[in-house]
Amino acid sequence: TMYRAMHFWARALELAEASTVGGAGCQWAMKLPLTSYAHAELIEQRLGCLNSSEHWYLGATTAAYTTGLEPYMFPSEKSGTILSRGLFRSAHLWSKACASQFAHETPPPGSEHFFDDYAFSLCLGDIGQIEATNYADIASSFIMFERSDQTLQEFWSHPDTVKQCLLTVGELPDPEALRAVHERISWSAWHESIPCIGETLTGV
Repeated sequence: TMYRAMHFWARALELAEASTVGGAGCQWAMKLPLTSYAHAELIEQRLGCLNSSEHWYLGATTAAYTTGLEPYMFPSEKSGTILSRGLFRSAHLWSKACASQFAHETPPPGSEHFFDDYAFSLCLGDIGQIEATNYADIASSFIMFERSDQTLQEFWSHPDTVKQCLLTVGELPDPEALRAVHERISWSAWHESIPCIGETLTGV
C-alpha cells in the first residue's frame, strides 16, 4: 500500500501511547527506513533539548511541488520522522482516520519512494494543523540521497572531525555500508571539543 506510513503510525503510536500510562514509557517515536543510519545517541541528545509533552513533528524537511501551489514541506523519508509524546494520541487517531479516508485514492506517478510519508504529513496538517519542523541544521546534520553511491561519496568526503555531528545518513546499499558508517562516526567522536552547528539555526 502507498499509505503504509499511516498504518505504521496508527499501530506504533497505539503501542507508544500505552507505554506512557502512569507517566513513564516512550517520550519520542521515530520512523526511519532500514536503508538509513541513525546516530541514536546524538538524536537522543538533541531531543533532550525539547519538551516531549508538547506537539513536535520533526525531521529534515524536503519539498513536494504541485503546479499552482506553494511547495509543501514534509520530513524526508531518508532522514526519518519523529513525533513527541504530546502527539501520540492525536496522531494515532488521525492516522487511522486518514488511512480509511485515503484508501481508494491513487498516488501520482513517480511518487512511490516518498508518497506514504508525504500523505502522513498531509494528514497531520489537514486534521491537526501540525506542520513539520527541522530539528537540526540540514546541511551539517543529514546526508540524504536517492542513490546509495551518492550517499557514500558524500559521507566519505565529509570532514572526519565533524562526522560525529551527523544525525542520519541515507540511503545506504547494504548492512556492510551501515556498519562502516557507524564505525566512522564512532571514530569521529574521539575528536573532542568539535562544535557542531548550533540547533538555534533551526528555530527550535
